Amino acid sequence: MKDKTKLADRAELTDRHVDYHRHAARVIGLVDEQNEKWKVTKLGNELLGTTARSPQEAAVLQRAIKGSVLMETVPSLLDVVPPTLDSLAEALTENPGLSPSTARKRARALLAWRAYLREITTEATLDDEPPSEP
Repeated sequence: MKDKTKLADRAELTDRHVDYHRHAARVIGLVDEQNEKWKVTKLGNELLGTTARSPQEAAVLQRAIKGSVLMETVPSLLDVVPPTLDSLAEALTENPGLSPSTARKRARALLAWRAYLREITTEATLDDEPPSEP
């Protein structure tokens, strides 16, 4: 979809939030911008081929995050023990041009991604477990 307003309407987002989501998708390698045109990457197409909240979706998202430049800045994001909001925000403020308040908002978003992945993974694990015997 080329028109940002149409995309915003379809996704029920504001134009500004479309930009945020598109930037996040670019950072983790799901889309790429070439000559002012956005294209879905191979990894992005792989994600589009998964079912929402499925183990396959979780696996592709984890690969995307682990393979992104994001892990250079916040390598502890997917650790078993989650990083704190403060530690993530501090790491993100080392990015030139990122204000502390923006870094904190992005840190919250990263923790939300992490929580979503953990939730999907937990649901998948629970679905795979055999029923307990009475």
